[in-house]
Amino acid sequence: MIALASDFDGTIYFGEKQGFYQSDLDAIIAFQNAGNLFGICTGRPLVGIEPVMKGKIDLDFYILSSGAVVLDKHQNILYKKCLPREVFNEIYKTYHQDIEIGIQANQKMYAFHQLKMPMEQIIISSPDDIKGDDIFCLSIDGKNEENAAKICQDITTRFGDVVDSYQNIEYIDIVAKGCSKGEAIKKYKAIQGIDVIGGIGDSYNDLPMLDNVDQAFSFFRSPAIVQESADHLVYSVCDALMIFMNER
Repeated sequence: MIALASDFDGTIYFGEKQGFYQSDLDAIIAFQNAGNLFGICTGRPLVGIEPVMKGKIDLDFYILSSGAVVLDKHQNILYKKCLPREVFNEIYKTYHQDIEIGIQANQKMYAFHQLKMPMEQIIISSPDDIKGDDIFCLSIDGKNEENAAKICQDITTRFGDVVDSYQNIEYIDIVAKGCSKGEAIKKYKAIQGIDVIGGIGDSYNDLPMLDNVDQAFSFFRSPAIVQESADHLVYSVCDALMIFMNER
């Protein structure tokens, strides 16, 4: 059995105006019809994927919140690793007055006021409004790529012993130590007994995924460091699927 995990934003989805390339969707359906698995590997929570994907394709798996949670095609949890509540509280106290923080918990997105992140958000007044222990990821809008890099480095300096942080252009995702798209890929491959798994992504937070798949794809437009981690450079997910199937 073979599978391909795709990043979402900037890889298969290009915002509300441009959406998806029909050629990519057609290639994915053909890939699945041939008996293969296709899923998303993203920094978004489930609430940021479901409404956008509805009516497009049926995903075989979901790797969400930068690898903090893995779901099967029926959205049952196969694996999860949560941020400890005390770690979440400490990061919130440190940064909430200076930067905007979204909280990915319970497969939803919570915020203290409406953020520009393109998904439904539940507005809360206190961290205590989030019930349960399934806090998967904190999402920070760094406003621009340079500032996001500085915030990411500061988080690593202050909290790097208990969290990992990943930059995706102007956004930063903070997850429990040891979480990454790459670790989640390995978990999914082992749990499902996948023979060969490929991955495709376009940004810095995709590096752990590209380093842990059997065939890594990125784009000619990706940052140089991301291109260097790929086995193949392509123009589209459609191109990657053609190469991936031909090499099997």
